[in-house]
Amino acid sequence: MFKKYFDSLNTRQKILVSVLSIAFLAQVFTGILGYVSIMKCSYSVQSQSDRLGLLVKDNTELALRNQNKDMLTKSANQIAENADLLLAQTENKVQNLCNLSENAYLNSSENVELTANNRVKVYVINSSETSHNTDNIAVYENDALPENLEKEFKILSNASTAANSVYRESDEISGIYIATETGIVYKSGFEGDSAITDPRTFDWYKKAKESTKSGQKSGVWSAPGSNPASDKPHITFSKAFFDQSGKMKGVVAIELYSEKICNQIVSAVNYDDKYVFIFDKDSEKPIPPYDSSSEFFKGFDEPSESYTNLILSLKNDESGSVDVLRADEQYFTAYSPVKKLNWSVGISERPKIIDSEGQNAQNYLINEIESSKKNSGSDTAAILFQFLIIFCSFGVVVYALCRGITQKIVPDIELNEKDAKEFRKLKAELEMAEKVQKSMLPETTPSNLKRDDMEIYASSVPAEEVGGDFYDFFFVDENRLALVIADASDKGVPAALYMSAAKNLIKNKLQSTGSLTATLESVNNSLYEDNSMRMFVTAFVGVLSIKSGKFEFINAGHTPPLFYNHGKGSFDFLSGPHNCALGGIKNKKYAPGEMTIYKDDVLLLYTDGVTETANAERKLFSQEKLKELVNSENIKNLPIENLIETIRSEIKTYSGESGYKDDITLLGFRNLNN
Repeated sequence: MFKKYFDSLNTRQKILVSVLSIAFLAQVFTGILGYVSIMKCSYSVQSQSDRLGLLVKDNTELALRNQNKDMLTKSANQIAENADLLLAQTENKVQNLCNLSENAYLNSSENVELTANNRVKVYVINSSETSHNTDNIAVYENDALPENLEKEFKILSNASTAANSVYRESDEISGIYIATETGIVYKSGFEGDSAITDPRTFDWYKKAKESTKSGQKSGVWSAPGSNPASDKPHITFSKAFFDQSGKMKGVVAIELYSEKICNQIVSAVNYDDKYVFIFDKDSEKPIPPYDSSSEFFKGFDEPSESYTNLILSLKNDESGSVDVLRADEQYFTAYSPVKKLNWSVGISERPKIIDSEGQNAQNYLINEIESSKKNSGSDTAAILFQFLIIFCSFGVVVYALCRGITQKIVPDIELNEKDAKEFRKLKAELEMAEKVQKSMLPETTPSNLKRDDMEIYASSVPAEEVGGDFYDFFFVDENRLALVIADASDKGVPAALYMSAAKNLIKNKLQSTGSLTATLESVNNSLYEDNSMRMFVTAFVGVLSIKSGKFEFINAGHTPPLFYNHGKGSFDFLSGPHNCALGGIKNKKYAPGEMTIYKDDVLLLYTDGVTETANAERKLFSQEKLKELVNSENIKNLPIENLIETIRSEIKTYSGESGYKDDITLLGFRNLNN
C-alpha cells in the first residue's frame, strides 16, 4: 500500500517524504540513545550515592569514636589532676606540722608548762631498742616523765596538740604520728588501737629518714599497705623535721584510709553510664570502692588479651585510651597516671550511642538520596517531553525547507517561569556545592597549627564551580605532620565527589594506622571498587617527623614537587620511587621515598593545572618555567604565603584571556624547627 502511495507522488513530494522519513528515523534513533544514556547516568549517580551513604556512616562513627576517646582521656587527666591536688593537701598538713615542730626546737624553753590543752598521751621507747617488745616501752600520761626527755616532750607539746586538731578535721585520716629519734611518740587517732608499737620500724619512717641522706626534704609517699596495728589498707605521707643545726629530730606522718581517699576522688565526678576507678600499679587491681559485680571489673580477675593490654597501659606513666572486650561487650577505656602515687585513674564506657549516631547519619543521607531519585525521575520525564517538542519542531522546519520556503525561521526561545526557577535552583545548588567543597579544605592558618616551628600556606582555584583538586594537612600523632595534595581525573561534580571520598579515606586511614604504605594501598583498593566511571586520583602524600625532620613520602602518579635546600640555596625537583595513580589498578604496591627536611628548607606541592596552563599561543607554562620562576632571587626566599600568591599571579598573567582550563592548586611548607 505504501509503495502504491509513494509511486503516485510527484518528484517534489517524493523528496519531501524521503527527507521527512530519514529525519524521523534519525530522531527516533537519537531519542533512544539519549534515553538509554540518561537512565545509565541516573543509575550510576544512584549507585555512587548509595556507596556514599555507607561511607558517611563509617566516617561518622569513626569521627564520633575518636571524639569520645579524646573526651574520656581529658576527663581521666582531670580526675588524676584532682587526685594529685587532694594528696597535696595532705602534704601541706604534714609540712605545717613539721614547721611547728622545727619552730618549737628553734624557740625551745625550759619553762613550757603543761596545761589541759597541751597534755596528751605519750609513750617512750628505749632508744637502743627498735623491736616491738613491750618490755622496752614505757607509757607516760601526766607529768611523770624521765628528766632527760621532759624538755623535749614539752618542746613538742604544741605540735602534738595541732596534730589532734588536724585529725579531727578530716574523715579520711586514720591517724597522725609525731615520732622522734629519741623514742618519744605522739599518736592522734587510730580509734580502737591500743597497741604500743615503735614507728621507727615502719616503712614510712625509714623512707623519710633515708630521703634526708640524699638531700631530699620534701617528704615521701609509702605504697598502700596495712598498719601493723590495724588491718585496714592505708597510704602514708611522711617527712622528717630538724632542729636549728640541721640535725634530724624526728618524722611527722599522716596515714589515710585507701578506700576513703579513693572514694573521695571517684565521687568528686558524676559520669552516667561510665565506670570510674583507681588502679594500683603494684597489685595490678582496681582499688575499692567499685562495682565488683559488673562484667567490666570482673575482667581484672582473669585478664584476657585485651585486659592484659589495658593493665599494661594503666601501668604506664602516660595518658591515653584502649579498647577492651568483655562478655561480647566493647568498652572504651581512658587512663591517666596519678603523679604522687603509683596509681592510675581509669574511665570506661560502652560505645552503643556512637553506633546509633552513625546509623542516624546514614538513614538521613539515604532519605535524601531517595528524594533525589524521585526528583531525578521527574527531570527525566521533563527532558523526554522537551525532546518530543524539539523533534516536532525539527519536522516542521524540514518540511518547510523541502517546500521551498526561503525565508529564515528564527524561533524566539524564551524561558518560561518554571524553567527560570529550575535554573536559579541549579545555580544556587552549584554555589552551595562550591562552599561545601571549600569548607572541606583546611584553612591556610588553622588554629590547630598555630606553631612557631613551621609555616604552611595553600591555595586552590577550581576551573568550574567545583573541582577535583584537593590538599590537606593534619597531624597523624603528636610528632608527625601529614602533607597531602591530589588531583582527581575529570572536572566538575563527578570529580568533586570522587575527591571527597579520596580525601576522607586518606586522612582516616593514615590517622588510624600511622603507616603511609598501608594507607595508600588500602585507599587504592577502596577507590578501585565499583569504579564504573574508571576515574582515578594522582596524589603526593608525605609524613614529616617534627622532632627529627625525617620525611617519608609516596608519589602516586603525581607531578614531582619542588624542594628548596636552604644550604644549597635553590629549588630542585624532588626525586623518588614512581607509583601508579590511586583507583586505577587493584592490589598495587606503593614504594615510599625518604629524606630529611632541615631548618628553613621548603617543600612546594602543586597540581598539573599549574604547569599545563596555556597562553594565547597555546604554549604550556611547563615545569621548567615553574622551577625557573621560584629560583628567582626576589622570589625564592619569600614567606610561603607570598611565594604561592606570586606563583598564582604569574600563572594568571601568563594565561591572559584564555583563563584556566584545569584546577589550580598549590601547597607550601617551610620547616622552622631547629
